[in-house]
Amino acid sequence: MTDKLQDGFCEEIDKKRVRVWTNTTSGGYWTTMSKLRYDKEFDKSKTPFFCPVCKQAMLVDIDKQNYFKYKCCFKCCIFFVEGREERWKTGWRPSEDDMKRYYEWREQKKIFSIDKIEP
Repeated sequence: MTDKLQDGFCEEIDKKRVRVWTNTTSGGYWTTMSKLRYDKEFDKSKTPFFCPVCKQAMLVDIDKQNYFKYKCCFKCCIFFVEGREERWKTGWRPSEDDMKRYYEWREQKKIFSIDKIEP
């Protein structure tokens, strides 16, 4: 299973420690470190502005926290990852049909989006 994890995947051990996966040519390895060290080494300012899954702006801290754990925003985490963590860790991502249903659902629920703001 670990041979399919993405480089830099982070997993919480407890409230003070995390473990980070690093891919190598011979497989990979876990590194255990404090959350403080993790935050310093993996600078949160490197969070992309847009979610790589849904392409929506990641504006709040919970989006950044989810990005560092799952490489997606909070809304995508709730919609696509929750209950499917193992599948997500191995590289599964939503299909175009899944994304179409997701956008329709957001539109029906009138989920706030930065794209909808007008001057």
